[in-house]
Amino acid sequence: MVWVCECHVSKGINMLDIPHVKKSSLNVKCLFCQNKAQYEVFYNDFNYSTLQPSISRLVKVKANA
Repeated sequence: MVWVCECHVSKGINMLDIPHVKKSSLNVKCLFCQNKAQYEVFYNDFNYSTLQPSISRLVKVKANA
């Protein structure tokens, strides 16, 4: 899953092979610009290790919280 703001929904969708989109109720930042994310763009088999190392670490920390 990636979190994106309203301006970057299309960019987030294009990162994933078979994406799903839903409104986010979490207080997280957009992957691309750090604005408040309004949508969750995800699919079950997304490999976070392909992201930049700093983003990958952030996702792992949130998953373990």
